[in-house]
Amino acid sequence: MKRLFSKRIIAFFLLVCLFLILPNKAKAASYLADKAETEIKLDVPGALSLCQSDDGYMWIGQYSGITKYDSNKFEKFTEFYEGETKYDIKSVKSIVSYENMVFFSAADHLYKYDNDEFSNINLGKNNYVINELTIFEDRLYVSTTKGLFIYEITTDRVVDSIHTKEGMEENIVDCVVIDNYIYYQKIDGIYNINN
Repeated sequence: MKRLFSKRIIAFFLLVCLFLILPNKAKAASYLADKAETEIKLDVPGALSLCQSDDGYMWIGQYSGITKYDSNKFEKFTEFYEGETKYDIKSVKSIVSYENMVFFSAADHLYKYDNDEFSNINLGKNNYVINELTIFEDRLYVSTTKGLFIYEITTDRVVDSIHTKEGMEENIVDCVVIDNYIYYQKIDGIYNINN
């Protein structure tokens, strides 16, 4: 009987200690979240995507372009020229960084920002919409409505793709890396790319 009584006292003591500690941790987490929030005023409300490049810039994708932020000033980009060709930057919904390069999708275009210059990356197919970008090792995986394109960053070219059947639109929604295996998601399931 004495043992049962002492076990109940110990359990009660542990329970009281737990209730005293938990509210303090919750207050600390709330305090950190309150202090970390800083409103950033954009010219158009809402960001579609965010990414921090390795050189420390924050990149903000919006309907109206892409913005580079260095914690002091914003630099907005809505278009660029490559030779005689003008490219409009609109609806930037996916941004990824590799070293000091930034890759981003703007509707049906894939762009790269490197050494203060923009360039268009041709995936070799027309009339697709880019859903998501994923980087693994030296490759950029581009999920589109026409398949999954694998772009090798170091050689600056598309090295492989998983195409849809001719005349059919097969939406590759996303691509993720889990334990060094690459998975992509289609409407009918999740598939693994075996390298």
